[in-house]
Amino acid sequence: MKQVSRVVLLLLLFHVTAGIADMEDPYHVATVGRWADGPCNAVAVDGNWAYVGNGGYVQIFDYSDPENLVEYGRVTTPSVVYDIAVEGNYIYTADFHGGTQIIDVSDPMNPEIIGSLNIGNQVEYLAVSGSILCLIDWFQHVILIDISDPANPVELGSLYIFANLNEAVIRDNYIYLAAGSQGFIIIDISDPTNPEEVGILDFEGTSYGIAVQGDIAYVTSYIPGLSVVDISDPTNPTEISNLDLGGSYFAAELQGDFVYAVGYKLAIIDVSNNENPELVSSTSLDGWEVNLAVENSLAFVASSFGGLHLVDVSDPEVPGVVNTIDAAGFANDVAVSDGIAFVADDVSGLYSLDVSDPARPEEIGYSDSEGHSYESITLIEDIAFVGASTGGLRIFDVANPEDMTLIGEYDFSGNGYDVAIRDGLAYVAGYGGGLHIVDINDLSDPVAVGQIDTEENALAVDLYESYALVSTWGGGLRIIDISNPASPVEVDSITTDSYIPDVTIDDDLLYIAEGGNGIRIMNIADPLNPVEIGGLDTIRYIREVAVQDDMAYAVGYSNGFYILDISDPAAPVEIGYHDTGNYARAVTVSGENAYVADESGGVHIFRYDPSHVSDERISVSPHALTLTSLWPNPIHSTATVSYHADRSCTVHMSVYDAGGRLLNHVFKGTVEAGSHTIQWRIDDTANGIYFIRLSSEIGNDTKRCIVIE
Repeated sequence: MKQVSRVVLLLLLFHVTAGIADMEDPYHVATVGRWADGPCNAVAVDGNWAYVGNGGYVQIFDYSDPENLVEYGRVTTPSVVYDIAVEGNYIYTADFHGGTQIIDVSDPMNPEIIGSLNIGNQVEYLAVSGSILCLIDWFQHVILIDISDPANPVELGSLYIFANLNEAVIRDNYIYLAAGSQGFIIIDISDPTNPEEVGILDFEGTSYGIAVQGDIAYVTSYIPGLSVVDISDPTNPTEISNLDLGGSYFAAELQGDFVYAVGYKLAIIDVSNNENPELVSSTSLDGWEVNLAVENSLAFVASSFGGLHLVDVSDPEVPGVVNTIDAAGFANDVAVSDGIAFVADDVSGLYSLDVSDPARPEEIGYSDSEGHSYESITLIEDIAFVGASTGGLRIFDVANPEDMTLIGEYDFSGNGYDVAIRDGLAYVAGYGGGLHIVDINDLSDPVAVGQIDTEENALAVDLYESYALVSTWGGGLRIIDISNPASPVEVDSITTDSYIPDVTIDDDLLYIAEGGNGIRIMNIADPLNPVEIGGLDTIRYIREVAVQDDMAYAVGYSNGFYILDISDPAAPVEIGYHDTGNYARAVTVSGENAYVADESGGVHIFRYDPSHVSDERISVSPHALTLTSLWPNPIHSTATVSYHADRSCTVHMSVYDAGGRLLNHVFKGTVEAGSHTIQWRIDDTANGIYFIRLSSEIGNDTKRCIVIE
């Protein structure tokens, strides 16, 4: 259950929008506002100030009274904050799609982004020392930045390491790096323009976290857990001892004689004797612990979807949580009515936002998901119909958005992905079972009416006359006669080269979001003889489309948000673009504004504005390396990864989990220009969300996938 956080929020801050910055090269799209709540991935502490990365926000708390935190200020970053470091009056962020943001916090009530540097890749970790900032990106690069002038950071040099790079620490002229399956790596940065790997220690397992004091490094990993390493000779690091902690630990901090590690649990290890470290306590917390800071006998634990926990560690044997700041999860869908936006969150539940002033969206209500994962939301007057990937269909009374109430639910042996409503019936596209038709005349007691198996798992549904058009994983588009809801019949289908994540009907036109193959537009005036009249092939992935008048609004995961002129449906033209900074999953339009659900990045509010022009963005060439398709998706045993290289290059394919941690390297090889495929067998990969990443010297690309055995 979501707990009410004991946080005193200064009223002044409800309307703070400081630090909202555009992503790279938007054109014809203006940012109106943003609700940037998301997973709590990062925390840093200095004095009585705690700096917390919560989705796209950096929040500043006075924790002098840990049970009654006071939020003094916040800044909205362009993307999602994955890591934070503090040095003097500045904090530095690893801003997932936005590089690094440098924030002046000399006045905690008025923090201000004064500098930034977008390195072109997703940034996960960072370390800072003096005038050197080290960034670690998803593509195995260690990038060194000169921050002697914080307002004008300058890239000095970089080093590519074929490993899953995690936490880093800078001491003197060396970077100490937890390097995943490669173990522990030491990099000489005495010449920051030419960093050089000088030492390596291979572990049995995968290393994630690191803390350094004097000639000793403490490295946390999956196996063995904690390794104590002698680094007195940086060219020859040597393991002194290790301790099995019984699980994965992703981050480490050292205070006095204790190492604090988080991941599987909060572990406190006595390292007063480096040859014989001892586990003092191991405490389970509510969330996925990914980062921490320790100060003044308090451990600040960033627990992703579980928020931020303040843990009293004055007695290491009996640590205790004294406060929790809640966090959101993944914003999967958004719907808007009468100045209120409702957000379906994959992890946390249902949120309501007051967007009557779209420049200052404000959270006003919340309903816990009770363990369900919310995929979609459909509003009909004061009723919200929520598709739950664990739970089918859930029905909420949202007449009072500050107190949304679950009034009915219909569970079936599958997952509810999308919902369409008409004439007292709900049509639910589900993973497992295809299309379900549910009588909702009694909202408190929805009853099954009919069902049809679409063979492939159903993803989205829209209605036209007496037909339901249902998109499927790998199975194209099914046209189903629903004139008799108790006995729906498939009467036709449309074959596609890619799976279809979304379909939208406007008048007699069907807009098909065809993933990596762009958008197709079909005339369905005769549903049994649909005619393709236009489309737009694009290098960007299309996840969902919303249509209003002569404009189509599309989102495409990491490819952001864009606007199409569809006044001539036979020849749609892209007329606007904005990078959302995370994974844009859904879009809806209300009035002049488009609302985009951006997973960890919350909800963006955009508006078409022809005055926002960037010639550089308009003339940008296609990516030199493009992951064109991943099929099937979800993956049950083997997937085909298709990609195109504009020229000869060395391609690396890696698989990451939902938290961004490397699982394994699948492929490395030199390929010629052209189209290629890689086969990936999931073998013992657990069910869940993963990211397939291709990287090379000419470009990078990433796609999201689901594994279900």
